[in-house]
Amino acid sequence: MKKNWVRILGVLFLLTGLVLGLAPATALAQAQVLDHVVVTPASSTVAAGGTQQFAAQGYDASNAAIPGLTYFWVAAAGSGTITAAGLFTAGTTLGAYANGIQAVALQNNIAVKVGYASVTVIAVAPTLDHVAITPASASLAPAGTQQFAAQGYDASNVAIPGLTYYWSVVAAGAGTVTQAGLFTAGSIPGTYPNAVQAIAVQANTVIKYATASVTVTGVAPGALDNVKITPSSATLAPGATQQFSAQGYDASNVAIPGLSYFWSVAAAGAGTITPAGVFKAGNTPGTYPNAVQGIAVQGNAIIKYATASVTVTGEAVGALDHVKITPSSANVAPGGTKQFSAQGYDASDKAIRGLAYFWSVVTPGAGTITQAGLFTAGNTPGAYPNSIQVIAVQGNTVVKYATASVIVTGATPTPKPNVTRLLMLARASLKGISADDFLGAQWTVKENGAISIIKAIPGVVKAISPTSLTLLPNGQAQNMTFALASDTVVVARDGLKVDEKAVVVTINDQARLVLEVPVPSPIVRLPPGIQNNDNDKFKDGFLPAGWENGKKTGWDRNDNDHDD
Repeated sequence: MKKNWVRILGVLFLLTGLVLGLAPATALAQAQVLDHVVVTPASSTVAAGGTQQFAAQGYDASNAAIPGLTYFWVAAAGSGTITAAGLFTAGTTLGAYANGIQAVALQNNIAVKVGYASVTVIAVAPTLDHVAITPASASLAPAGTQQFAAQGYDASNVAIPGLTYYWSVVAAGAGTVTQAGLFTAGSIPGTYPNAVQAIAVQANTVIKYATASVTVTGVAPGALDNVKITPSSATLAPGATQQFSAQGYDASNVAIPGLSYFWSVAAAGAGTITPAGVFKAGNTPGTYPNAVQGIAVQGNAIIKYATASVTVTGEAVGALDHVKITPSSANVAPGGTKQFSAQGYDASDKAIRGLAYFWSVVTPGAGTITQAGLFTAGNTPGAYPNSIQVIAVQGNTVVKYATASVIVTGATPTPKPNVTRLLMLARASLKGISADDFLGAQWTVKENGAISIIKAIPGVVKAISPTSLTLLPNGQAQNMTFALASDTVVVARDGLKVDEKAVVVTINDQARLVLEVPVPSPIVRLPPGIQNNDNDKFKDGFLPAGWENGKKTGWDRNDNDHDD
């Protein structure tokens, strides 16, 4: 039937040509004769209500494109609609429509050919609306375990597959939970409402969370004897928040579950606190000893209380607005490591303390990352844009995220360093600058066709072992950890120690030199004719006496002290 109406349409156009006084031979006398039509794309999957632009092109028998053809578009019944320009809009009847799109091509109102494309109409992808944790509550002995599971749903309560979940324990003392949802109870008996939290993320944009409660059982406690507040003190920026928790104990220091707690702020100007113990710092900087008070009540008769101190620092910060990852990108060799750090900021770009961060690798093959931000590269070299993700949470309500990119390099080893050069670079960076004011430096070096990035990172040593060094960089709030290879050079008078100042020099983000501050001179003995302030003469081609044609008479040079 389809071919019949196409033939009829061709005859009508032929008759029209005859009426206009054109002989058939004249109408068809042309360089190219339409032979077939190709529709692009040949097939497409479109969500209900979604659109797809189709295009058609007619060809002669030699498969040469023919310009100037006229096209008419038709969509199969139920599949949707299509405009004269080929823009298809999917209908609401789901299914596959083989050859459901037709493009009728006309040439000089005589030759008629039809091209086809297929469409499949699918349901609209659901949007994450809420999350449920199973079980919603659990009772465990100290150190007991409970496997929790989370599931996200759309507004119609239909489960959504493929979501990413992040687990945490938000009630101090309740216990710990893995990123697989395995909870281990703490050692303090008691009831911990909404202690276990699961954050669900859909396509890195839609974020929802849910909580579950746990009860840690234990020895039957006696009468309430004392109360402890955790933490016992906190330092906050104006407007920042801190979750306090309280626990009452009997005379044997056995935790008592089921107590009632009442919170208050006893120091004017320190801030405010909710009935759940969420403290918000005021706007007046200062130290407020015993400002937060927690009252514990047992059986409406026995009352005990404890206090915690707060310090309100300088400028106020607002709600979490955005997050930054440092560094924003990194080149890492297969199996190599890179420490990433995250910081959340308010809308005025002021850093916010006390946020919770959750790390993940969202690109398969890029590698793995710990919840402390230590990334280990995978074994497949390549670029992995936006593969590192961190989610920042403020007060269990405000959630933001950021990403960083990594490049897993090939098997090319990190260039062996010229120690003299690295020492001179570090010394030049510190010249005329105090160690505390030096915030770092970076150089790009091209040698033997290879490009290397050298960085000098100053700071205070926080931990050191034969295989790693942790440094608090100058001007930053979070530590960085560097892997120390067997050939990493450590220059220190009597061994590097915690709380000493040092400069870490990296080549392509691999630590190659650790230098104690103050920086020792890289030149052990100056050659004749060079004074301490004469280094700049080299740029003018100056050579001291005896330094000609590679000869350096009068200067003993110990290569082992300078070059590898």
